[in-house]
Amino acid sequence: MAQLGFFEITVLDSAGAPVSGASVEVRKQGAFIQSGGPTSFTVDDPGALAAADTVQVNTSGPLRSVSSVTATNVTIGGAGFGGTADDDRITCTTSLPTIYNDAQGNESKTNPLTTDSNGYAYCWAIGGKYDVLLSGAGITTRLLSDVVFGGGEQQRSNAAAGPAWVLDTLRTLPANDKILSVREATVEKFGVDDDGDVNANNISAAAISGTTGTFSGAVSGTTGTFSSTLAVTSTSTFSDNVTISGATKKLVASRLELSGGTALVIGDFAIDASWGAGASISVGTGSTDTQGSFTMTAAGTPTANPIVDLTFKDGAFASAPHVMVTRVVLSIDNQPTIPFTASPSSATQVRFQWAGTPVAGQTYTCRYWIVGDKS
Repeated sequence: MAQLGFFEITVLDSAGAPVSGASVEVRKQGAFIQSGGPTSFTVDDPGALAAADTVQVNTSGPLRSVSSVTATNVTIGGAGFGGTADDDRITCTTSLPTIYNDAQGNESKTNPLTTDSNGYAYCWAIGGKYDVLLSGAGITTRLLSDVVFGGGEQQRSNAAAGPAWVLDTLRTLPANDKILSVREATVEKFGVDDDGDVNANNISAAAISGTTGTFSGAVSGTTGTFSSTLAVTSTSTFSDNVTISGATKKLVASRLELSGGTALVIGDFAIDASWGAGASISVGTGSTDTQGSFTMTAAGTPTANPIVDLTFKDGAFASAPHVMVTRVVLSIDNQPTIPFTASPSSATQVRFQWAGTPVAGQTYTCRYWIVGDKS
């Protein structure tokens, strides 16, 4: 289990002697006032203050409730605080953080702490910044601001806007050097190069977004391009406009499954009169804009070269797509050697045509695959 951040203090009186029994209250990180009042204050940053917190200014005075918090403002309810000055501290007196007696957080500890005979007190908490109020007999009550509980692996940011964490090196790194390396037992598992390229031993679909395994947005750099040997698992799903880069722009896969489109229904197809009065169409299970099948049953008095038009269910392609068709000869199908042909009428529709004269009451099954151009 990750360790928490550690805090320790020795409380001394004005003569430098340790103070036994002093109160050491660990509070949420407060906020320094820049200007404003009595209810609306511009702050350097809001720290960990949140709406409904009870707060005061510095170590005394009235208690008020926080109404709202933004990245640069804290608004107080009621009469607010009068007579404040630059760098006064709004500090939280309730919702005290949970503190612990051990680094793993197995045993909680009373907050406030009480110093021992040597004036000493300690605790663990989630790493980050806190306010600490010192009070008791023999000392002047004072507030320590932005005290860092450090040294642990479990940390928390209080950022209200902008980067939650900033790691900054003051040196220019050589080309292809690492700006970040995350390791397990000295073996790198995740890294970021000096130019922002991400390197990982394995990025699973679920690790990219939620629990559905969906790739979305830019994966590398500014082009949203998968590069190198990034593995895509059998359950990975790509969102719109994923680009394959490189000299060959080649996708190697053991097999492709075109199953992501909206299922077609009979109403997505239109048949012409050449199939005969009363002709009907059925749609194969799982058929979409990119692959599927349909079966025509002729009726009445058919004529030569009958037509079936498909209007794309999921909207227009960027341009008229490429279409491949074949006859699927079922045991009940008639004239099995006569083919279907196809020609995209537009980016929104494809036309299938049977190259013969159907017979009333007979069936004719077509299987198709449709691939769109990028532009």
